[in-house]
Amino acid sequence: MSVRNEITVTARRGAIEEAAESAWLVAAAEESEMGSRPMPTIGNALEGAPGVLVQQSTYGQVSPFLRGLTGYHVLNLVDG
Repeated sequence: MSVRNEITVTARRGAIEEAAESAWLVAAAEESEMGSRPMPTIGNALEGAPGVLVQQSTYGQVSPFLRGLTGYHVLNLVDG
């Protein structure tokens, strides 16, 4: 028997001001911060974010761990 819990995260512009009021761990990066350093992969973009460990697996490939969950359990969406 397996139980599968699904969580849907929805973002909207202007929500960053409300992040401090949230009971959940919320992190956001400004566009200027993201553009100020080279980021060839989403793993590189996540480096330094709270609750994120980025492991270099092979050259040019990284594996992000978000709050202890591996990439198999995390869906990364990029709107760029």
